[in-house]
Amino acid sequence: MILRHAALRVIDEGNVEPVTTLETLAEVREHLPVLAEKYGLDPKTLEANLLALGITAYGPKKYRGQLKEARRRIEAQDPDNVPLLALALALRLPVWSNDNDFRKAGVPWYTTAQLLRELDRSGHR
Repeated sequence: MILRHAALRVIDEGNVEPVTTLETLAEVREHLPVLAEKYGLDPKTLEANLLALGITAYGPKKYRGQLKEARRRIEAQDPDNVPLLALALALRLPVWSNDNDFRKAGVPWYTTAQLLRELDRSGHR
């Protein structure tokens, strides 16, 4: 699982504390059985790997005040990304996603590849 290793590397070496919405985390969990089947992996192993990432998930109460602004910025590209952008705005944090919809969302946005390059530049191997 290259993505898992990449994610763990970014979190461990980059001192990143990942946060997301409860909605996004539920969506990821919903897709785990499909990913497990696609790659011939055990779904329980994928769930364990997800837990190992140490993700803190927030409900709408945390980002409710930013939903209107998030809708304005990203709803036309992908309404499913509104809550995650609202959380990023509420917490004043960059977004870590491989979803190009965040490119024009008006917040710092990093793909996994970009974060890995940053780690390499800063001497983490």
